[in-house]
Amino acid sequence: MTRDERFWQRVVKTPTCWWWTGGLDGKGYGFVRRNKIGYRTHRLAWIEANGPIPNGLYVCHRCDNRRCVRPDHLFLGTQQDNIIDMVGKQRHRTWTHPESYVGRPLPPALAGEQNPQAKLTAETIRAIRDAYAAGVMQKTLAAQYGIRQGSVSRIVLRQAWAHVA
Repeated sequence: MTRDERFWQRVVKTPTCWWWTGGLDGKGYGFVRRNKIGYRTHRLAWIEANGPIPNGLYVCHRCDNRRCVRPDHLFLGTQQDNIIDMVGKQRHRTWTHPESYVGRPLPPALAGEQNPQAKLTAETIRAIRDAYAAGVMQKTLAAQYGIRQGSVSRIVLRQAWAHVA
């Protein structure tokens, strides 16, 4: 069996994405080693389908699925293109580097429930604050709501979700 055949043997093709089922790197991208060099699998899928990746360009996901290796879900772009794509899909957190948007309008930061990565709602924030005020320990609240104790601390100190009364 060839190296490419072994690669595609680890892919499950669904009607939407083609899921990499092999190893993952620390950020959740498919990952393989070839000749002692590590590669993200979506890059290898791009190379097989389209040829070499020009210097300075990234292989980005249209589907935002880090494990997807379907060539028509991938596109070439700069890091800035990838960031703009992420922002356009509202997959960003807060704006920690606004200087990278020189010449482009800053999109609005999404707070609280408007942020697609939010695990909590305004209602649960109020419940956490009420429970803490009633004497429930932060560690207990963290376990109950599936978040870290540090997150509970920032919530009760109003360093996070400060807009929730």
